[in-house]
Amino acid sequence: MVWSLIIIVKSLNTEYYFIIGADSLFNFDTWMEPERICQETVLVVATRDHTPLKELDQQMQLLSQKYNGNFIRLDTMNIDVSSELLRSWHESGQSLRYYVPKPVISYIEKNDIYKGNDSDGKI
Repeated sequence: MVWSLIIIVKSLNTEYYFIIGADSLFNFDTWMEPERICQETVLVVATRDHTPLKELDQQMQLLSQKYNGNFIRLDTMNIDVSSELLRSWHESGQSLRYYVPKPVISYIEKNDIYKGNDSDGKI
């Protein structure tokens, strides 16, 4: 669930940014409460070299209009690692070192994040 990963603290003059991969943008409509995510955050869409920018920009525009959201494209280096891949590594016992900060790894392990998937394989 997206809201279990983001903690929004309302305060004056504060903008929150939620970084997602370009691949996630194309299924954003299936997320829980996409309207609320757009109300509470600026969505930063990280791209990779293989991302078709024309389609990405069209999807960002469509979702921006649909949910009255603010989407920003972030062109990134082509480090081909995704949250799905990291989740798979963690589940199989492979190290996340060098890909995830040490405090995040500790949090994942302490709270048994990614241990129990529901029936459709999504967390």
